[in-house]
Amino acid sequence: MRKGEALEVLHDVSNCIAEIETRMEIVRGIVDVLEVRGFELPAVLRKDPFGDTLSPIALGKQGNDEWFRAEDMARVSEHDLRTNVGVTGWVAKVGRSLRLDDVSRAPQYYGLRDDICSELCVPIRFGGQVLGVLNTETTRKSAYKKSDERFLEIVASQLGSVMAECLTREGSVGVLSICSYCKNLAIGEDWFAVEHILSQLTAHKLSHGICPACYERKLWDAPDTATGLPGGTRPDTR
Repeated sequence: MRKGEALEVLHDVSNCIAEIETRMEIVRGIVDVLEVRGFELPAVLRKDPFGDTLSPIALGKQGNDEWFRAEDMARVSEHDLRTNVGVTGWVAKVGRSLRLDDVSRAPQYYGLRDDICSELCVPIRFGGQVLGVLNTETTRKSAYKKSDERFLEIVASQLGSVMAECLTREGSVGVLSICSYCKNLAIGEDWFAVEHILSQLTAHKLSHGICPACYERKLWDAPDTATGLPGGTRPDTR
């Protein structure tokens, strides 16, 4: 991709972010921009922050309408896409871009179509976390250059900000079980510390402190160093 073309695409991507309100529509809009600009079969897959599954959240329309896109999303969703399967899984797990000139020679390749020859996949990151992948593939061999890889990495960085906001604004709605004693959260059959959950959903680094209410309670409960009595206990001086 020439520099002038790359700047035009980035301009279109920026317009999507500025003009579209719903975050998921922004992701679809960016995929549409990439497709119009010559990136065939673009796809954005989101990584489950608490597991190893990948889910399609935006696919190209391949010159068709939204109905076709919805059907294609359903078709792709039927496949068991995981972080240990295929090019997209490898990129999501390792967190590095992968550019294949000939997919038939790549051990990582897992095809959903029989006629694909080249594939380019880059990680979508935010705050050090891999949120998903941006993938494009074509029937032409050796179709992608290093400049295409770098360009999609720039687009993926913008997608990362949008998808991170999706997690906070439009996160999963449901009921989570929390342990009455240790306050761990249940995700499926596994239990996780609250700190672990938050670290997957935010770019902020976590540290520990003590709130005023707990400070007062712990101070009162602490042993008196002078008397050795439990905190809050006063010796009987009568």
